[in-house]
Amino acid sequence: MADNTNEKLDALQKKFDRLFELARRTRGLQREYFKYRASSDLEKAKQWEKSLDAFINEEQKSRESKQKELF
Repeated sequence: MADNTNEKLDALQKKFDRLFELARRTRGLQREYFKYRASSDLEKAKQWEKSLDAFINEEQKSRESKQKELF
């Protein structure tokens, strides 16, 4: 049972780390864009925003499918 708990904690930590990194990079590029107004920074920020949105959508779908299994 402890192994299963550790695996779940490891998976949760990996998800958190991924979310943190996506948010950190997105916000950093947004700050760069608003500081210099360079179109290249805007495009990079948009790409990272899409990655962040995709991650959030995947997690939402995963949670919804798990809830359906319970009921």
